[in-house]
Amino acid sequence: MAAVDPNIKPENLFREYFSTYNKLAEHCFVDCVHNFTTKKVTNSEASCATNCLEKHFEAYGRITQKLQVYQISKLNEMNPQQH
Repeated sequence: MAAVDPNIKPENLFREYFSTYNKLAEHCFVDCVHNFTTKKVTNSEASCATNCLEKHFEAYGRITQKLQVYQISKLNEMNPQQH
């Protein structure tokens, strides 16, 4: 797992964030919306989309926590005298 580059430009971070968000939205839409004969979102489509997003956000949160722990451990290895 690679550490996040501290020199990365903020606009690149936003671009990556929105790219990821768009992919997630598309994934959940494709998985959950199947009926295009009406404008109204059905209860099953809404429920499916909510569940899809919740699962992805939960997984993303866990990955973020593990990445933070990993980065802290790498920093401690690099600078043992400071901790």
